[in-house]
This record gives sequence, structure tokens and C-alpha cells, in this order.
Amino acid sequence: MKRKYKAAIIIGTFSSVVLGAVMGNLALKVGASLIPILGSFFNSATTATLHAAIGWGIYKIYEDGKELKDISKKEFRQYMENSKSEAEESIEWYKEMCNKLSEEDRKMLKTLQKKLKNKNLSMAERDHINRQLKIIFQ
Repeated sequence: MKRKYKAAIIIGTFSSVVLGAVMGNLALKVGASLIPILGSFFNSATTATLHAAIGWGIYKIYEDGKELKDISKKEFRQYMENSKSEAEESIEWYKEMCNKLSEEDRKMLKTLQKKLKNKNLSMAERDHINRQLKIIFQ
């Protein structure tokens, strides 16, 4: 019973922090969407940065030898805040790399990204796609 309770607390804590970040992001997107043309650009940029910051934040938690279950909402928020610069840098790197790709490689990249969205992919298939992506970006 304790284990289930602890798992529920962990999931609740993580979810509330992410939900707070997403809702803040949503409020910014709604406000920015009122501005023609810039609204769409702002929406995609803030969404990409938020997702990347969450990913980098989780990476940093594990890199520090911690588990999600062992950190508070405040600590998780701090990890996300500290990860914004890495998130922005990785997005900029990705954009630069994509601009250097040939049209054929860009099409292949989009195809591979669509395949990765399939939740039923086996690990072997994911590994194969990741190897193909590495080749594209070399």
C-alpha cells in the first residue's frame, strides 16, 4: 500500500509541475496568438522550448544521481528553469543543422520523425531510426 501511495505522490507532483508549466505556456500562446503571423511563430517556439526544457530537466535530475520520486515540485521547477538555456541551445543547433541538410535529407528526416511518433515501435526499430538520424546529421 505504501508503494502505491508513494507512486501516486510522485506522479501527482511531477504532473502538477508539468501542468503548471504547460498552463503558463498556454496562457502565453493565447496572448501571442492575437498577433497575426507572429502568434504562430511564438506558439511553436514556446512549445519547443518547453518540451526541451522538460526533457533537459529530467536528464539533469538523473545526471545528478537523483530520481523523480526523490525531488519536490520546487526542485523540479528549478531543474526546468536551469535547463532552459540547454533547451534553447539544442533547438538552435537543430535549426542550424536542418538548414545545412539537402532537400532529400530533410524529407528523410521528416519521414523518420513521423515513424518515431508510432508508440508501437519496438526498441530495435527505434534504434534503427536513431542510427539513420545520426547518419543524416553527420
